[in-house]
Formats: sequence, structure tokens, C-alpha cells
Amino acid sequence: MEIVCGAPNAEENLTVPLAMIGSKIPSEKGIFEIKKTSIRGVESPGMLCSSSELGIDSLTGASEGLLILDSSVKPGMPLSEVFPGITDTIIEIDNKSITHRPDLWCHFGFAREIASIFHKKIKYSPLETKFPKANASLPAKTIHIEKGAAKAYYGMHCSGITVQPSPLWMQIRLINTGQKPINNIVDASNYTMLELGQPNHTFDAEKLKKDTVSVALSETKTLASFTTLDEVERNVPEGSILILDGKKGVPVALGGIMGGLDSGISENTSSLFLESATFPREKIRKTLSAVQLRTDSAVRFEKGQDPAKAKPALARLAELISLSCPDMKTGKITGESPEKEIQSKIKISLKEIRDRLGFSISQTETIKTLTSLNFEVKTTGRSNTAKSSKKKTAKNSEDDIVFNITAPAYRSQYDITIPEDIIEELGRIYGYDNIEPTPPPGETLTIPRHEMHSFERQIKLHLSYGGGFTETYNYSFASEEENQLFSLKGVKLKNPVQSDMDVLRVSQIPGLLKQTASNQDRFDNVRLFELGRIFMPEKNKEDLPVEKKQISIIHMPPASKEKKIHKDDFMIFQDFLNFRSYLERLMSELLNQEWSMNLCMENEVPVFLHPGCCVKFKNEDSIYGYAGILHPSFEKQFGLKRPCLAADLNLDQMYLAKEKSRKIESYHPPSVYPDSRFEFSIVMNDDESTALPLQMIREMEIQEIRDLRLLTIYRGEPLPEDKKSASYEVQCGIDTGTLPGERLQSILDSIIQQLEKAGFPLR
Repeated sequence: MEIVCGAPNAEENLTVPLAMIGSKIPSEKGIFEIKKTSIRGVESPGMLCSSSELGIDSLTGASEGLLILDSSVKPGMPLSEVFPGITDTIIEIDNKSITHRPDLWCHFGFAREIASIFHKKIKYSPLETKFPKANASLPAKTIHIEKGAAKAYYGMHCSGITVQPSPLWMQIRLINTGQKPINNIVDASNYTMLELGQPNHTFDAEKLKKDTVSVALSETKTLASFTTLDEVERNVPEGSILILDGKKGVPVALGGIMGGLDSGISENTSSLFLESATFPREKIRKTLSAVQLRTDSAVRFEKGQDPAKAKPALARLAELISLSCPDMKTGKITGESPEKEIQSKIKISLKEIRDRLGFSISQTETIKTLTSLNFEVKTTGRSNTAKSSKKKTAKNSEDDIVFNITAPAYRSQYDITIPEDIIEELGRIYGYDNIEPTPPPGETLTIPRHEMHSFERQIKLHLSYGGGFTETYNYSFASEEENQLFSLKGVKLKNPVQSDMDVLRVSQIPGLLKQTASNQDRFDNVRLFELGRIFMPEKNKEDLPVEKKQISIIHMPPASKEKKIHKDDFMIFQDFLNFRSYLERLMSELLNQEWSMNLCMENEVPVFLHPGCCVKFKNEDSIYGYAGILHPSFEKQFGLKRPCLAADLNLDQMYLAKEKSRKIESYHPPSVYPDSRFEFSIVMNDDESTALPLQMIREMEIQEIRDLRLLTIYRGEPLPEDKKSASYEVQCGIDTGTLPGERLQSILDSIIQQLEKAGFPLR
């Protein structure tokens, strides 16, 4: 064929790929179809291709010009034969959907699962690979496993190794699974892991000097850091799994995660020590949270692998390496499985299965489904309900059948452990979509109201709908620096989710202030609250911390136009009066007993509040909480650009107070008639609390009064320097009509008279 080609490396007697008319190749704009064309007056019925034009440069490497094939390739041979496996079907599966199925984190696992679902037989099992004959002249390492460090650990010495590219078919399969081919040793290791879900490791045998390989748990005093294969020195937490060269020797790998830099293979490696092991998932997870190195091996081990496949996987690894190393010799396999093989045994009746699934699955179908999934099923005995039953229909008699089920070993570690797991297996194979919805059997009873939950909901509704605050949630974890703001260390977490949040919080205020800081540039008015728990450490470290429920509130008002410092900023003080007034209404509606609000003494001001503007809510027995202007040091600490108001209330104390004076709740419809309001101003000493007149009015118990609130405070001429004026609003009303003007005037006169007697004359 005569093909026009302008590639720089085109010359006579080359074997290169040819895309003939009708061929389709990938391009930047999608699929490109080869058509007959004319180039400079010469017809060209096809195109000679480079590796990038074929989309296989990740396999062959980038080439300048045509992809030159081996001379052994015969003209006319399909590229699918030149690159076996390159034309393949790739199925992508979201790992999150199978995170509870460690047996499915491999190709063989899915093959086994699909065979079970479709009642087919597995044609080939890599777990049945025969072990190579051991060469007596090769050394055999003694394996020492410290208690709790491994569920299984096996090793084998190999000689006659040549590090070179792996077979082309293996490279293609690894590329199709997202792996980058490196060399025949690393590729065989990765292939075994992807095929069987069994992580493994290859050491350069000459770099292991001792006759013993130990699996041990790290101690902080003996090892603080370790350099992994990626040349990064990592801090190793206490209790991490280490592979040691010798019984108490030098660490050569971070078990289950990554090998060490000093024991890795190189181009000159001629002998190997192969490792196949299973490590406890709890220890792997703890180490991962500290070292932040989520390797393919680690994510499989943290799911919980079956230790029974560790030894067969070693034989498979050796077989794959031997394909590219025909002179390879293997030594004796050494190692052990400290834990015996687990096979979960579960007992469940057919009635329980039917009740949970919601349909009458038959005994035959139950046995057939479980057997196809490699469960062993026996029907022996009757359930207790069956023995007590006097009359049995044929269906009821079948209901009473009891199954004794044994799960396969590869699903017994953490997967199949309780009867509900068996029900789930039957349901998913039957198909959840095939189950017809039915009403629940039996009587549906009303759950008794949880008074504390109702109280919490009442507070949330009041704050969100009545006060315009937005509820927010923060972690119960905090940093030591945040707790130190309150002069408390907090309870240390053994396994923190984040390394910089490793203690339980002693206050919700820091979390709210961080959220306020992130919202202050987006909103002029930031109003947040959180209802949650704080954890106060006990003096005795062995005791559990004291948990307290708190309502914490933050309000960042709009910026004042008058840019003054906090103590002189009249606007923030006016905002505080409104904030305090709202909290008074909140307390009045929530509590059914007497309470008061007082200025805080100097020695009782919380650290987060300004000492010049702080009030406390209390009764005779308890302090409910504090409110005021945020302390300037907290503004600076959390990067706030304008003053804030804060309140911290003890929900537990408020609930106890409410319960002590609980009244029978009844519905009282709101009045259809409008309320009446009047205002008045009184003169009082500058150091007297403006809450005192409000308390006096409440004690008068005037039934028509619905609400009281402080409006403004005035200082200045013509008042003396030691005096101030406080203005209040009184809201009155009745359910049967509009309050007459005479009665309204009578209420005002009686209030003025009572206040004047107490030394608060009308201004």
C-alpha cells in the first residue's frame, strides 16, 4: 500500500502501526475516523501512527514520530495481538459503596461475588497457586511476631533476580487499573495486591543482615521517626507496627503502610525477601491518622483483611516474579498465623428473616441464596416460639425453621457477625426493589415525650424564630490553645481525628467566634448560637469528665459609624442593652420560677467577657449564666474586626429550675384584641442596676401586664453626674377586649407610685 507520511523517523524496512480506512483513533476532539484522502496530489488510503495518536504512550513511552514495533511483529497482525489486553472493558466501581466489604477490594473478590450471584463456577483461583519447590541451599528467615502485632506473617527468600521491565500484558493491566508500571518486582507486587486484595512487600534480601525478621509494636522511647520509601521522614506514633531486621533490630518497614528507604530494591538487586502479612486494622488506622500516608496497602488493611489468604498470596507473588526471572530460585516459606481461622456461626429462624425483610421468602430460596454465596447452611431444631405454639398452619410451621449458618472465612473477620448481616445478604440478592411495601404489623405506640428534648427545642425555636439567630454545630474537639484561654487543659483524646484538635472542649465560645470571624465580611449582622456539650476534666484523671449542656450565643452587630474604643462606644453599649433585654424575655418564657439579673462582681466575670459590661442570671440556688460585651483580647485572638456580644447559659441548671416549678401545660389561645403600651422614665443612681425596677414591677403581679422591657439609658445634663435616667416600656392587654384607658392609667399610676416609694422618682 502506498501511504503518505511526513514523520521525521520514517524510513525503509520499519514495522509500524497502520490505521486503514474506517479505523477510529482517539483525538483531542473525540474519535477520529480515517478516511481516504489526497496529500499533494497523492492518494493515501490510511495513516501511519505514533504512540500518542494511538493513545498508548503511557505504555510504550512518548515517541517522536512513528511507533517502531519489534521486528518479530508480522505485517498484517492486529495491534490487539501485538499488545495483548490493550483492548479491554474497564468497569469503575466507587469504593465507598463497598467500604464494608474488604473481600471486594480486589479483582478476584469481584469474580467470586459475580460467580456466586449468577450461580457460576470460578474458572481460575490465584489462591490455589502451587508453592514453588524450596531450594535447600537458600536461607530461611525465622519469623518472630510480637503479641498483637500481626494476624499472619509469612516470608520467603528468592535468588536469581534480575530487575527489568515486567511482561507487556502485566504492564497493560496495571495501566488499565490506574497503576504506573515500574519494574517486574514492583509490578508483580502491585498485581498481586490488586488481584487478591492482599498487600505484600519485597525487600532487597542483601540489605537484611539478620537471620530473624520481627513484627513488633513501636515504643516512643525507642523510635520517634522513620524514613519511608518515598524519602520522607515520618513521626511514628506509639503502638505502630514495625518490621525489624532482627529480634530487636533496625526497623525496615512501617508494617501495612510502606517499606523503609534503606531496605528497598534497586536496579542492582539480585535476591529478595518476599513478605505477605495481615495486620490488625485498628493499629493501621491509628498509625494512618498520625503519619497521613494512605497507601493502597494501608487502605486495604484498615478495612480488615482475611489472614487466611496471606500465605497463598505469597505463592502467587513468587509465580508472577518468576515469569520475568526464569532463573529464580525460592527458599522455604517461614512464618505463622497467631490467630486461628475465623468462621462466623450464626443462628436465625425463618420467621425472623421474613419479619425483617417484609415478605415470605421460602426455606428453599433461603438455602439456595446463602449456599450460592459460599455459606454453609444447616436446618437443625426449632425456635423457642415454635415450641410454645399450639396451633400451627403449614406456613407457620415453616416459619419456625431455624438455620445454623457458617460464613466463609473471607467474610468472617468484620463483615458477617450478627443475624442482621444474614438478612442483608438475602435482601440484596432478592433485590430491595422487588420487595413490595407493606404496613408494619402490630400496634404503633406513641413514644412518651422527652421533657429535656422538648425544652431544648423550645429554646432553639425562641432563638431562631424569636431572636433571629442561626443555629450552628461545631466539633466537641478543641485545641489545647483554645482551652488554655479558660485556664483549663481539657481531656486529652487518645485517637484524635485532627492532630491540632486533640482535646475535648471546655467552652463553645471559641468555636462560635471562629465561625463569626469567617462570616463577618459577608454579613453586617452576625447572630449565631450553639446548643451542645462541654467537658470539664476531673481532678482524678481516672474519672470521666463532667459533661455540661450549654447554650452559647454570639451577636456581632453592624459596625458603629462613630469609630470609638470599646469602653466609650455608646452604640455597642446600646446593642448590649437590646441583647440583655432579649435574654431577659428568653429567661422569663423558659423558667417558671423567680430569677434575677445582676451586674457581675470583679472576681466573677468570665474571661471571655468585658469586666466593665457583664451581667449574670441567677436564682437563690444557682447561676444560670453570663452575658456581656466580648473581651477585647478574645476579639484580637480570633481576628474579629468589630465588637461582639456574647452569652453562655447552663442548660442543665435552667432545666432543673423549670422542672422544680413545672406547671400543667394547657393551650391558651392568643387574644384577638390589640395590646396597649405606655412608656415612662425614672431617675436612679448611676451604680444601680436597671434590672431592679423590672423586678419590682413583676413582683406587683398585675395580671394585665404581658411584657416589660428596658428601652434606653441616659446620662448627662440636666441630670447630676451620679445619676442616670432609665426608660421602660410596659405592654398590657386582656383576652376579652381592649383594655380601657382608665385601667391603663391606673396601672401606670400604681407602677409610678411603687417605684417612687423605692427611691426611683419619675423624671
